[in-house]
Amino acid sequence: MKTLLTITSLFLWYFVVLFILIVWDLAQGSRLFTQGTLLGNAVARYPYQWDYELMFAGLFLVWGIFLWKASNNLAANKTLITFTAWAFLVHAVTMIIVGIFKTQDLGHMLGDSIPWFALSFLLFYFINKEFGKI
Repeated sequence: MKTLLTITSLFLWYFVVLFILIVWDLAQGSRLFTQGTLLGNAVARYPYQWDYELMFAGLFLVWGIFLWKASNNLAANKTLITFTAWAFLVHAVTMIIVGIFKTQDLGHMLGDSIPWFALSFLLFYFINKEFGKI
């Protein structure tokens, strides 16, 4: 469980790093993450809404810090860990629903939902193993 929470923290922090890279790239006028490029289409939705993405980057940064700390004392942080499992599951389902209604984003949303589903299912598995039935 400790290793899974560490991986989950790193996963959340990935979005912070990605946000910084995309905004830096766009500000520099580089074409690495622009619409129509391989990386741009794979990691960003266009038109890019930096203010919206900044909100998530900030939230994911703090969430990752709390999960990192939680990995050192699992029993005291059962609620945070359970919240994370449910939130990841709901996030994945929400992305698929958005993709269904915004058909141009369906492939992107399906691909993005896979790690959220995987981490949520692993968290649920280890929560049940560590603490018993939820």
